[in-house]
Amino acid sequence: MADLAQATRNQLWVETHNVKLELQRVSGTEIRLNYSLPTDRKVVDGFIIVLSEKPIDPSCFPGEGQRYTASLDWNTPASTISHGKVVASLSKVFLDTVADIGSFTVTNVNPGAVYYAMIFPSTNILQYQSPGVSSYMIDDGVSSGIIPTHTGSIPISVVTPANPTLGQCFYNPIDNTVSMWTGSTWIPAGQGVATTGTANQRPTSPLPGAFHYNTNTRRLEGWNGTSWAVVNTADEGTPMYDKIGVGTDGTYDERLSLIEVLKAQLGAPNVCVEANEFQFNVAIDNAIEEFRRRCDNAYNIRYILFNVKSAQQLYYLNDP
Repeated sequence: MADLAQATRNQLWVETHNVKLELQRVSGTEIRLNYSLPTDRKVVDGFIIVLSEKPIDPSCFPGEGQRYTASLDWNTPASTISHGKVVASLSKVFLDTVADIGSFTVTNVNPGAVYYAMIFPSTNILQYQSPGVSSYMIDDGVSSGIIPTHTGSIPISVVTPANPTLGQCFYNPIDNTVSMWTGSTWIPAGQGVATTGTANQRPTSPLPGAFHYNTNTRRLEGWNGTSWAVVNTADEGTPMYDKIGVGTDGTYDERLSLIEVLKAQLGAPNVCVEANEFQFNVAIDNAIEEFRRRCDNAYNIRYILFNVKSAQQLYYLNDP
């Protein structure tokens, strides 16, 4: 039973890294929260969303087995966790409909306040993943203008995707092939010699399935026989250290192996190592983040430009 519980916790941690949450200020008194869950989730059964006028911290994390009452009206009482208010609470165990993609609109918020949100996925026994996924960047790199984001990779699937779009690619780890949809059939991708350069440097007569890396957009493109389409669409825009599937098979195995190495370096099994998997993952994430920050070819420097208005001192920068 302990091994099963640990496996559930591991899977919950993995699936949480594929959850996304976006906060939009649609008006002075309304906030829209857009979320998406992984379509192939195995243990995520629901979630809660906590909204606060202060940055979300560990005091706002939900308790195991706790059921929370939500309200989309900021002035209506609902469950609170420290300084955060629960604005959404769904779980299939209570017969709620949990869609893969959805949104909530919170009304009557303070027009003069900045808001923060975090989504906490849960299992069917109300086992929450803490920390959850925030609606705002909380990495140290943001304050210094460094955003180590992942440009995306070719999606992995053991089955042929349903309703593909023109130029869509996927990697099948069973037969070790990459395929592209031409609009009528799947063809082998990566035909010919892959090229690199700007859009103007694309091949003039490419083979269907040919690859070209666009140095301006930093995207891998494929020729579907009609046009060039972006093929690296999986995990696009997420921090590099949040990409769980690594190695050649896209699984979590490498992380688990690294955790076992760290345990051995701490003396296990001769010494009892009380740190849990979450704590090891925090240490790994911090190490990778610091490496990405110090490695000059692993990050982009970006700038935000906006107009400063006379006599206005408050500006909302919640929209990513």
